[in-house]
Amino acid sequence: AGGMGAVYLAEQSTPKRQAAIKVLHKSAVVEDPTLVERFKREARAALSLSHPVIVNVYDFGELEDATLFLAMELVDGVSLTEKLREAPLDPKWCADVVAQMAEGLSEAHDKSIIHRDLKPDNVFVTEVRGHTLPKILDFGVAKLTDEVDLTKTGLIYGTPKYMSPEQIRGEKLDGRSDQYSLGIILYQMLVGEVPIKSETPIGYIIAHQNDIPVPPSELRPDLELPAGLEQTVLRMLEKERDRRFPSMRALRDALVAIRDGRAPSGLDAPAAGGRGAKVSASGSVGGNTRAAESEIGSGRLMKLLVIGILILGIAFLLLKYLL
Repeated sequence: AGGMGAVYLAEQSTPKRQAAIKVLHKSAVVEDPTLVERFKREARAALSLSHPVIVNVYDFGELEDATLFLAMELVDGVSLTEKLREAPLDPKWCADVVAQMAEGLSEAHDKSIIHRDLKPDNVFVTEVRGHTLPKILDFGVAKLTDEVDLTKTGLIYGTPKYMSPEQIRGEKLDGRSDQYSLGIILYQMLVGEVPIKSETPIGYIIAHQNDIPVPPSELRPDLELPAGLEQTVLRMLEKERDRRFPSMRALRDALVAIRDGRAPSGLDAPAAGGRGAKVSASGSVGGNTRAAESEIGSGRLMKLLVIGILILGIAFLLLKYLL
């Protein structure tokens, strides 16, 4: 439970089943009216999806006192955040779990729904007949591409630690933004820490634009990664979306091949303006460092640009508050 809302355990009589009831308090709605539309958008997005790895939503509505509620599947498991305390996790297990998530997200993307806030807190891990089944939750900031975007000018919705560079820049998003966030999660599962680090949200915003992830095998030489897994996670984390996998299905196919001990195809990211870094079949990176060095000048310019935009945004909000 929290100040804005709470989640309750409920028992439904027909059909007989337990459910989780998420409520949004009236006081929170009064404080921020956009929460109502975001809450309803989460319900509409989830209701339109039907996939084993996406939590089922049964119903949603508004009570007489203006409290909003969302009735959803009760997930019996642990959050991925809790599971990460055991990291590094078994690489093939990681490939399997993320492949399932990619498959579920591909259905969302087919319906023009982008999650925009993938992070370990929004993933639960369950066991079904001895097999691990992830569950993706919280489409509260999901973007339906045929809807008006509720994001306010100067504000960014999402979690900076897991946001894609294009999401931070406020560009129009597609499913490859979710892929970048999923790449951060997979890296964290494999290594035990995120690939992009900062002490502050603003620091993350700058770092995602410029910092090049250290290959997992360099950070943790003790890891025994299956062939192709390091290449896969690094391609998911490419700064330019055109250099990532073209779709979640393509990503899923690569991860399933790795899980099954087969060689995935098409792992080299396509060249972008001649700056593409080739990755060897063993999973080691040959061009990332050189590419990073060649981009120091443009990286500094991007940092200054992002800082300038942030300062202007903060100044705008302060003026609005004072006036």
